[in-house]
Amino acid sequence: MRKKYEKPSDLKKEKAVAEKYGEYFDLEMNKLGELFCADYQGWADFKEVCIVEIKCRENSHDKYDDYMISEQKVLKCQEYSDKHRVGFYLVVRFTDGVYQRRIKPEDMFKTRIGGRNDRNDEQDMETVCLIPMNTFFEIELR
Repeated sequence: MRKKYEKPSDLKKEKAVAEKYGEYFDLEMNKLGELFCADYQGWADFKEVCIVEIKCRENSHDKYDDYMISEQKVLKCQEYSDKHRVGFYLVVRFTDGVYQRRIKPEDMFKTRIGGRNDRNDEQDMETVCLIPMNTFFEIELR
């Protein structure tokens, strides 16, 4: 089994973003299990309307031209989104704001090998999608 790097403080930050996201879009946000492809489900009027992957980063949104995320995560979430006819949103809290992008089943992104190399874990390197930052938009979650 793969080592888990997510800390309780990471989950706390993610939850804070999810709560504000739900308030902003008038959604009930339900945390999904760790084996699910996304972090949260968004519900409105007792109906699932979206899945949301939340990331919290310690850099500004414009530090890089592209946002890097696991291709497997994107493909699994795209598949779920298509099958269940719900939206899939990538929400990233940067140091200078919260940014969102809807990812559709038909979206295609540049890919490359990438990931973290600071933990001496060979499983941290994988095929990643490069999502242009100029396709995200800021949402005011204050």
